[in-house]
Amino acid sequence: MRPDKPVLSCKAGWQPFLSNCYEFSSNKVSWQTARLYCSGQGTLLLILGNDSREWDFIVQRTALSSESYWIGLTDAITGRWRWVDGTPYTMNSRHWEPGEPNNWLGEEDCGELTASGKLNDGHCSKNFRFICKAPASEN
Repeated sequence: MRPDKPVLSCKAGWQPFLSNCYEFSSNKVSWQTARLYCSGQGTLLLILGNDSREWDFIVQRTALSSESYWIGLTDAITGRWRWVDGTPYTMNSRHWEPGEPNNWLGEEDCGELTASGKLNDGHCSKNFRFICKAPASEN
């Protein structure tokens, strides 16, 4: 007999995928407000790993809304792109809009996932939807 696999669950309103849960906001706030909201939920603003299945899941969900979403990527602190947990971001130009990141006027320091499913460096004070990510809990 093999032991039953644990059932993974998410908070109400969160979307399960693989072993994580995702909250796609409907309200629009600044990057900093989005980061604080996620941390208040005990989670982080979205950090995307190297799993292309996760990238595809996120892009499919955000493309449906035709909106931009803040994710947990910034170069405001060190001048280099890092995730909100401090891990360095490995540049993948295929994931960015053409010509981005360009730090337009020296003021674009926050990671935005555009409606086209590509990244852009945006003004952190702009109001966009956002995505929080948390590990699923075992039941």
